Amino acid sequence: MKNEKEMTNRVLKFNDLLTDINQEMQVLAQYQSLLIKTQKKVKELSNYYYSTDWMSDFQEFESIESCAVLGEDNAYNTLTEFRALEIKLLKTLAKNL
Repeated sequence: MKNEKEMTNRVLKFNDLLTDINQEMQVLAQYQSLLIKTQKKVKELSNYYYSTDWMSDFQEFESIESCAVLGEDNAYNTLTEFRALEIKLLKTLAKNL
């Protein structure tokens, strides 16, 4: 009887794991979609930040303190942090391949 109870507990445990994984895969798919959208926005911001347009805008509107994108460090820090997050995600994925 003990063996049967252990087997039942084991099957229930792995059935719960399967259910959890299927639910989490749906969430991960949504995050993948969000990542793709964010990567496009980051590319657009990066193109602007490293363009002559940004420098012109910076010189023209530098007195506007509430415009974060024209701060010298704001966009750079965000782009750098996003890149670090991408690398961290890649390392996590590669580690399990």
